[in-house]
Amino acid sequence: MAHEEDEIVDIFDKDMNPLGVASRRVAHEYDLWHKSFDCFIVTANDGGQVLLQRRGSGKALYPNLLDATSSGHYQSGEGAEAAVREIHEELGVKVAFEELAPLGIRLDLSRYHTSFADIFLLRRDDGLMSYMPNTAELDGIVAVGIKDGLELLSGKVSKITVKGTVFDKAKSSWMARDIEITKMDFIYYVDNYFYKVFVAAERFLEGRKLLPI
Repeated sequence: MAHEEDEIVDIFDKDMNPLGVASRRVAHEYDLWHKSFDCFIVTANDGGQVLLQRRGSGKALYPNLLDATSSGHYQSGEGAEAAVREIHEELGVKVAFEELAPLGIRLDLSRYHTSFADIFLLRRDDGLMSYMPNTAELDGIVAVGIKDGLELLSGKVSKITVKGTVFDKAKSSWMARDIEITKMDFIYYVDNYFYKVFVAAERFLEGRKLLPI
């Protein structure tokens, strides 16, 4: 089975003009502009929550850290509609592209990425145990209360306890757990990206339509 870093992606210049193709590994190594997406599932449960994935321990980038509920790269020739395929592959749920609420394109200039990232919110009020994460990709999902998340990410508190899922290998099933997290459990972005997402999620649940990232 081919490694995910060997997948072929389209590459672009800084103005999003197409230049050709390269493997994800080459795109990351040489800081080539490519396209990706993040989707954050937002729920009204318990006063409003954002679901985050804990990246798998075997991931090449950011293992074990909290990330968007679903994220990925578009393979060469794909557009934003491919996000729903990735969501199904990672989380085991099927959604229609029309259900995704776009926040716009974020320029991801992090340690490993130079990408044009489509950012989406998705309203889904099913409980954590309704998800069947791909154990090759994720180590679990956590549900972070919006107000708690804003306090943590702004530095007002140093840690919070959240509901999460972990995979019980002995029983070959996902189990619910209380999990303590700190700001260090999140992927670090200099622009305080996750804080902005939580603000957008709060407004999204209030019914606001204009939600720039």
